[in-house]
Amino acid sequence: MKEKIKTIIIILLAIAVIVLTVLFVQEKMKEPEQAEVDMDKLLQEAIREVEQGKQNNVELQEDFTRKNISEKLKEPRMLGDLEINNIQLEAKDNITVITADVTNRGETVDGDYEIEIKFVDEDGNTIIEILSYINEVQPGETISLSTSTQRDFANAYDMEIVKK
Repeated sequence: MKEKIKTIIIILLAIAVIVLTVLFVQEKMKEPEQAEVDMDKLLQEAIREVEQGKQNNVELQEDFTRKNISEKLKEPRMLGDLEINNIQLEAKDNITVITADVTNRGETVDGDYEIEIKFVDEDGNTIIEILSYINEVQPGETISLSTSTQRDFANAYDMEIVKK
């Protein structure tokens, strides 16, 4: 008799574990759907903000990339003898990519150091500060600078770059 009770308890425990596992798996399978809904909601909100003029430094591309169009942000700037120009800022899927050309206008090798880039809004408020690295640049040489971060700040108005 005791053996039958033990067997029944073991079977009931096994069934409970299976049921809990199935429920857990079903819940986890719902999460991508929720993430998809959240992403759609964020995208619709971004489109609405661009249409309403709240994102006046952004142009929405056909593939839903948010391209920065601030003339202030695109202005060339100097960091010592390094000229940073052709600055572009684009965001998609909550990832912002910053690219620029870096030209050594000096007579000696420059670069090979970390920089901090601070992005600001039209009121001068800091949106985000990110770190990047400028490789060594020979006199007269132009290299590419590219960095990215998992945050959408495509609506930035301007930026400041300082050597760390």
